[in-house]
Amino acid sequence: MAANAKEGIGRQRKRLSVVSGNSLIDGLAAAAIEDSAGGAENAKGSTQTCIVEYNGKSKKGYAPYNPKKANQDSLVMWEDAASNSLLLCVMDGHGEFGDKVSQDLKKNWPPLLFGHPDIMTDVPKAITESLNTAEQNMLKKMAGNADFSGTTFVCVLIRGNELWSGNVGDSRCTAGDRAEDGSFVFRTITEDQKPDSPGEKERILAAGGRVFAVQYDDGIDGPQRVWLGNMDIPGLAMARSLGDTIAHSAGVISEPVITYEVLDPEKTAFLCIASDGLWEFMTDQDVISQTAAAVSEGKQLRPIVDELINTSNNLWLKEEEVIDDTTVCLAWLTGYPPADEAAAADAS
Repeated sequence: MAANAKEGIGRQRKRLSVVSGNSLIDGLAAAAIEDSAGGAENAKGSTQTCIVEYNGKSKKGYAPYNPKKANQDSLVMWEDAASNSLLLCVMDGHGEFGDKVSQDLKKNWPPLLFGHPDIMTDVPKAITESLNTAEQNMLKKMAGNADFSGTTFVCVLIRGNELWSGNVGDSRCTAGDRAEDGSFVFRTITEDQKPDSPGEKERILAAGGRVFAVQYDDGIDGPQRVWLGNMDIPGLAMARSLGDTIAHSAGVISEPVITYEVLDPEKTAFLCIASDGLWEFMTDQDVISQTAAAVSEGKQLRPIVDELINTSNNLWLKEEEVIDDTTVCLAWLTGYPPADEAAAADAS
């Protein structure tokens, strides 16, 4: 179970993904439009998979001390007809140049993935090697600006009923599964990689890094963070990331954790891929329940995405003085929504 998926979610103070003396560090580089969609190699419908409909949105957050804050999240929704594959991917940048990191990977990684020689025969290898190449190319272009900047990464590649996920950091994919009583329950597809996660912490300590949380002036502990062995930097709040070269010297890695499963549309109704702007104050079950309830009311997919983002934004304002960038992508599997609910959505 992912860290924030439990009902008794710990209300740890969010703050920034990277600790810095510069209060404007997250997204200072440039202003950005409020929301955007992902890129697509071909028009929707160019592939045949168990996903019958999908939609997503990336919305810039809010920081009262930084009116020019950039949206550091990136969203990819890409259909590749040659491999009959649907790619859905979310990245959550952090640090002063986090938007540059995530936007570079959004633009340059998908072509590398679908151009990989093993994309048809070894998807885990194709994801891992293409992502490594994209990261190395990005680091060369950043010329040191990725020392304290980076991004999370979560993707699902769907071909027919097969699903491969790749995860780096704490963005997340979860599924809405049908329960015997007719309700919907969450099932985690990816696991968050926090600095104190089993296996992650041991690797960081073995590399000479340290893992501990910072207590703020109000007495509330922040999240566990990664620090160099001899300096209180960079304070990265995840165990894996792309970029973040200083944190990588303390045991942080960029290798994605790959999972594989065959989706059963009779069991799984939909998928949600999102950055931690959604997951910080909403449990996996919160998200699945709100989505299913909206579908039962006859609402269409894109308005449901908007409602999830609005709910999470309101929770951020209730808990904090800022709103994190939030990116949400929903995908319906074959047979969902049921015919009567789909007809109601079309009528609305």
